[in-house]
Amino acid sequence: GLTLLDSEQDVTNAFYEVPNPESIMELSIDPVEESLGSNDGLCPYTNPNHWFDVIPSQNLLNTYDPADYRNSWFTNHTDGFPYTLKWDCSTGPFDDNIPLVRLPEMYLIKAEAHAEEDELTLALDALEELQSARGLTVPFVSTDKDEIIDEVMVERRRELNFEGHRWYDLKRRAMDIPKQVGATTVPYNDFRI
Repeated sequence: GLTLLDSEQDVTNAFYEVPNPESIMELSIDPVEESLGSNDGLCPYTNPNHWFDVIPSQNLLNTYDPADYRNSWFTNHTDGFPYTLKWDCSTGPFDDNIPLVRLPEMYLIKAEAHAEEDELTLALDALEELQSARGLTVPFVSTDKDEIIDEVMVERRRELNFEGHRWYDLKRRAMDIPKQVGATTVPYNDFRI
């Protein structure tokens, strides 16, 4: 059965393995048939200067504790742009499988559901299990339901970045859409959304 990866090396290498060892469901990409590049904006393989269609914000990078194994999912290009290493196209252009559901998300769903039901100890247990597996040694502690849910949302952002979940998380929680520096936040119920 699936288990959470709990070493720095395993967490670092998870997205280089096919299938991802934490995947419950994964979209298999066949490089022979994949000519348009479903993930080419993330993939550095096609252009040594990178396309930088999608890059991590400093705000996202600041959410990680220095001990967090997931820091290894990011690096900086020689020109200073940060980018994700989750999609490295290691075996050819545009060939990364796309995990649709991974085991860590199940822990986050469990934590959120327990918090919503005021089962705060169980929520914290699920959250701690994931965070511990990612190298964090100081568990998040709170007796406030909203604080726990806020931490679950931050943890979803840390764990599931560049996997297509954030927009839906913000919408389903009726949270405003934050924009980059200099832009205004878009209210969750704005007509543009």
